[in-house]
Amino acid sequence: MKNIRNKFKGISKHYTTSRLSPKLPPTDFIPLPYKGVSYEKAQSMQLENVFPQVQMYEEPLLLHEGKMQWLFDHKGKRYLDMFGGIATVSVGHCHPRITEAIAEQSGILGHVSGAYEHPKMYEYVEALVSKMPGDLKVIEEEGLQQNCLDVGTYFLEKLRGMRREWKIIGDVRGKGLMIGVELIDGDQDDSDKGIINPLNCRAISRIKNDCLKMGLLFGIGGVRSNV
Repeated sequence: MKNIRNKFKGISKHYTTSRLSPKLPPTDFIPLPYKGVSYEKAQSMQLENVFPQVQMYEEPLLLHEGKMQWLFDHKGKRYLDMFGGIATVSVGHCHPRITEAIAEQSGILGHVSGAYEHPKMYEYVEALVSKMPGDLKVIEEEGLQQNCLDVGTYFLEKLRGMRREWKIIGDVRGKGLMIGVELIDGDQDDSDKGIINPLNCRAISRIKNDCLKMGLLFGIGGVRSNV
């Protein structure tokens, strides 16, 4: 736990000021140079050729590469991925064990219709059922459960402590690294009536875009889109 606190030390000191931006922890990973379509062409194609989708940010994010907890955009800017495709990349982007297994299977058979049966599906099911509720191989080797417990507990403690500083923070809930922070309108306190007023969408959008500039990615959810 002590090591985890040291990792967050450079971030927590900025909780009380909006003038300074927290710095991401260092990494020795260097992304490959981006060689795809230009940002402008991507946006034009998005409008003209791609099925419309809700954009997360004022300026759409064009991602290029991922490595463990980091994502890199077309300019090489690094982001801490706290969204992670919900929980589908909980072992990190481009984990070598996962990449190796995908490459091996792609050399045999890549994709067929779900109308057909395939032995790998049953091998996976058998391995999964035999391990439940225990650990799967990569989870066990990487110590992911303990990491989720340590970092998640620390994270929850810090976020709950921030409720005393920031009146827009309502409920903080979750388990492991699946954590939700409810953003509320602290100026309209109707809690005595059992009413919690969500923070307005404009304010949430500003928070989301400010975090993007600082290199932090997260998802927005909840019935009222304020978590």
